[in-house]
Amino acid sequence: MAKLWTVVSGRFLRKRPRFVVVVHWVLVAAAAVWCALAVWFKPKTSEGPDREVQIAHLRENGAAVRRSDDPVLGPTVMLVSLYPEHFSADGRLRGDILQLIAPLGNEILSFAHTPFADEAISDLLFVETLRGLDVSYTRVTDSGLSRLTAFPHLEMLRVSGCAITDQGLRHLMPLRDRLRVLYVSWCPVTDDGVKSLIDFQRLEALKLTGTWISDASVPHLRSLPALSYLGLNQTDVS
Repeated sequence: MAKLWTVVSGRFLRKRPRFVVVVHWVLVAAAAVWCALAVWFKPKTSEGPDREVQIAHLRENGAAVRRSDDPVLGPTVMLVSLYPEHFSADGRLRGDILQLIAPLGNEILSFAHTPFADEAISDLLFVETLRGLDVSYTRVTDSGLSRLTAFPHLEMLRVSGCAITDQGLRHLMPLRDRLRVLYVSWCPVTDDGVKSLIDFQRLEALKLTGTWISDASVPHLRSLPALSYLGLNQTDVS
């Protein structure tokens, strides 16, 4: 029986029983189906012409799309800026806009000065390669920040002018090994909130303009080894 299964270059050396032939082709067919399904269901991001088509459609719908000028993330990241007309009254993104955003990949989404609300963060969960999010001057609260931990590639977060408190900063702890840029200007953040950032060892840019912090935050800020930009205007830090 062992001789019947000897194979050279994919061919059996001896005459194969019919059941062996049947099993062989069943396995081949199953493998083909498995590969087809894997390709079909694999998450994709648009590249080349398809990506350009998505970008063109976004621009036709009033969105601004350009290369990022963020000094930390660099120009290889795409910045997609949306405006109030892209949202419904309850602060959720329009469905047609979501479909255009999802396939892009490797992008920063800016919803600054829009009705964007906490509930809309869940709509973005399928944007798996989201690198940055700017929700400054929106309806986002501490509760919304607790949902951001679902984004495995998030490196930049801007929440200036939102109802973010010390509790909101604590919600960001699961992002401490990823976050490189954090703007929380004009938020009611105190020294206690800054203390919760001491484990954010990759943080390169931190903006705390207009917050309620004082000199008590200085030792915590000095403990951030990668920090190269720090905004402290309009605070009680001397």
